[in-house]
Amino acid sequence: MKTLYVSDLDGTLLRSNEKTSEYTNDVINSLTKKGMIFSYATARSLVTAQKVTKGINAKIPLIIYNGAFIVDNVTGEIIKANYFDEQINDLLNRLFDAGIYPIVYSYLDGVEKFSFVPNLCSPGMKTFTDSREGDSRTNKVDDPSELLKGNKFYITCIDEPSKLLPFYEEFKDIYHCVYQVDIYTNDQWLEIMPKEASKANAINLLKDSLGCDRVVAFGDGRNDIDMFGIADEGYAVANAHKDLKAVATDIIGTNDDDGVAKWLEDRFSVKLVPVKEDDLETVWKMQVEAFAELLLKYQDHETSPASDTVDRIRQRFLQEGSVYYFIETEGERTGVIRIIDKKDGSRKRVSPLWIMPQFRNKGYAQKAMLEAEKIYGKDNWSLDTILQEEGNIHLYEKLGYHRVGVPEKINDRMDIVFFEKD
Repeated sequence: MKTLYVSDLDGTLLRSNEKTSEYTNDVINSLTKKGMIFSYATARSLVTAQKVTKGINAKIPLIIYNGAFIVDNVTGEIIKANYFDEQINDLLNRLFDAGIYPIVYSYLDGVEKFSFVPNLCSPGMKTFTDSREGDSRTNKVDDPSELLKGNKFYITCIDEPSKLLPFYEEFKDIYHCVYQVDIYTNDQWLEIMPKEASKANAINLLKDSLGCDRVVAFGDGRNDIDMFGIADEGYAVANAHKDLKAVATDIIGTNDDDGVAKWLEDRFSVKLVPVKEDDLETVWKMQVEAFAELLLKYQDHETSPASDTVDRIRQRFLQEGSVYYFIETEGERTGVIRIIDKKDGSRKRVSPLWIMPQFRNKGYAQKAMLEAEKIYGKDNWSLDTILQEEGNIHLYEKLGYHRVGVPEKINDRMDIVFFEKD
């Protein structure tokens, strides 16, 4: 199954300095290069999101403005947009009457801008707008009426709770409203978006467009609860709001401890989990599927693992010193390795080892071999493989194995070659 991993930014993927760490960048870049499907969902714009995640090279679409937009991370093209209808002007006029003059995000003549009235800014708004000095989207206006112009999609109010809370209570069921304290300044924010704009809706759209089967989400705030609601797994960082922790699958490390990156690194690490006798039919089915292509290619019906029966696997399972392990990564069984160690000084043996077709070319076989060496030691190993399978030979030589003996001919198509590691 294909999994979409989605993380919130502020307070989750970003450290308290509002940046991703070099470690987080390296982990995400390495895992996406190997096939992890990763995106982020943030209240930030594309401009500021790319600035604080500089160093992350994920190329798939991103969710910005709390789900108002899905954008192409490479071209900046808007893939999905949610805009207010004209009735939003009634709400804006209500805000003006209450002495609240928000930042209004809109498209003016086809260009993205955030508009505000400098001489009417609250202290919190001034702090925010000052932090965006030099942003090409800045649009300072002289009169609140100019905030009504354009194709609007996001409204940010930063003011006293006593002024903002009544509007949140009145409009939270009409629009998508986020009412929370900013984690950096402790100012009270009220963010207002079109009803359809949410991280959850955007993630579902992204999931479908990428052909994913599952969603794993990471967050820290109450505004991430809807995202966790549609995720198959939702992980709250240790510094998260208690309400998000209450609905989380589990709690991971803090944002300042790179909790998301460490969780991902562990999820994608290779683990060897001993097979139980009740699992042998599963092992047999996996083995037949994994070796079917080689059987078709080499027609080695007498020797191919794809020709084994479940009873033959049970016999091997019960042999002295024989242990089957599931190779697990991404929370799934990606293959199997069998180790024979009689503990009598004879060579330890790998027979067989396979990775399921959908998980190949990700380095899992090499990692499984290295995990086996952690359990059984690095020396005194043996194994064999098909001489014509150059990829297998390259892997074993890379791990320090050397050829021994004379290849054994199986048929006109294939030979078996033997390896040892001292």
